[in-house]
Amino acid sequence: MRTSSLLSLVLPCAVAGLVLVALPALAASPPSASPAAQGVQPEPTGPASAEPPEPAADPELRDHRGWHLPQVDNGLQALLAPREPQPIELPGFVAERIERRTVLIYISPSCPHCVVVVPELSQLYWHNSEQVDFLCVFSGAARRGDVESFVAEQQLPIPWLHDHEREFADSTGLSSTPSVLVVQPPTEPDSGTVLVQDAYLPYIQGADSILEMRLLGSREPTLSRGSWLGAITCAGCHTEEARSWSMTHHAVAYYRLVEKGGVDQPACLGCHVTNLLLEPYLPGQPGQPTGFRTGDHRSPFADVSCEACHSASGPHDGQAGEPLQACAGCHADDHVPFGMERALPLIDHYGGFQVSDADMQAWRMSVALGEADRPLTRFPAEPSVGVRGCVSCHKPQARRWRKTLHAQAMDRLQGDEAEDLGCVSCHATPSSFAPVAESVADFRTDESVGCEACHGPDGGHGAAPEAVGSWSLHTRAPECFVEAICTRCHSETRDPDFELREALEAVAH
Repeated sequence: MRTSSLLSLVLPCAVAGLVLVALPALAASPPSASPAAQGVQPEPTGPASAEPPEPAADPELRDHRGWHLPQVDNGLQALLAPREPQPIELPGFVAERIERRTVLIYISPSCPHCVVVVPELSQLYWHNSEQVDFLCVFSGAARRGDVESFVAEQQLPIPWLHDHEREFADSTGLSSTPSVLVVQPPTEPDSGTVLVQDAYLPYIQGADSILEMRLLGSREPTLSRGSWLGAITCAGCHTEEARSWSMTHHAVAYYRLVEKGGVDQPACLGCHVTNLLLEPYLPGQPGQPTGFRTGDHRSPFADVSCEACHSASGPHDGQAGEPLQACAGCHADDHVPFGMERALPLIDHYGGFQVSDADMQAWRMSVALGEADRPLTRFPAEPSVGVRGCVSCHKPQARRWRKTLHAQAMDRLQGDEAEDLGCVSCHATPSSFAPVAESVADFRTDESVGCEACHGPDGGHGAAPEAVGSWSLHTRAPECFVEAICTRCHSETRDPDFELREALEAVAH
């Protein structure tokens, strides 16, 4: 029995087709509800059998928040539905250890992915070893001494075997680690044939809660413990919300931090990951807290995912949290300009099904290139006053500005470019910082890239300088906001040689 025969058992995960926390998605397969399958695993109980919500009839309808209405049913029933088991022949030294339903883990001491999943698989063992057996099979590519060292260093609580003759790998066809099979005991005495219920090929970090819920045939007690579960777990049921989330800047928050080199700074990490943990993991200790640990780029807690706003386990543990308070914790008014009326429609939980896969991938590519619009890194939607309104108080700065290319930006446009809105929007200052400019007439073309293009509308500051500060790129705005303002025009494709720090020095005034 080769790995290809097990693909029908690979669990569908709601992140399939999405690029969530840079993890590979589990391949999708339709659930089976055959009588044979129903007899293998307990039927879903409790909330899993509740009536799903009625999908919205009109996909363009929106609620008072500006969100689309739900279009698909809750995915809990599909997540818990048993699959048609598949027989597989195991070598005798493994088959003889399978006495009841068993989580069979294929692992290697030299695999970095195996190292990061050991803590969650160990927690899974401690929570469920009374109901289900666990067994690790170490790859025969590893030396026995390396396996023993790995077990000692990780304080692995799970019983293990060493596939030193590579019989297990040959019989199953497994070629990658870590992989997980959920198997039933041999159907006949002295037989090596077991039934595989579920397959995780490979097992991805953060899938432990999905695995536990399927083992138990219920979402309890997994969701009611109050633990931090991660984006993979939430996406297992909330498929529509997960797809929609992947189209927000929350879903690439950690990527942006990696790109800018802030992954070792707790002050930055706290707002770019979910549940930052500063204490190290202690091997062999049950009940270790879950969350993001520094350096774990593939963590299911990377990025600003569901629980960052809805608290640990969301409302499933009876403590839903207050999302609006979570917003204010990172989007502080003294950090970047922020308004809930602008922000709320942007996190539309049900807009993902309005977007094609091709458009979704194009958006994510634009994020990688630094070209995706960041609507919250905008100045307040107020009219600008022009350079003349700034010069009265800032004469030295104005003199230095006139010597920069910013002050000559419109002169660099040739021919019809001076009438092209796409060109002028980066070569002149908006006459108003409203969300959308409709024509060239909405820009102060006579001053090119003036003061307010970088510092924001100055009406309030000009009227009351001491009471209302401008957005100083040196003292008030953080680098991430400054970078967002600059790269609206100096993007990867328009200005591939652009370096933020060098550019700021060049326009210093």
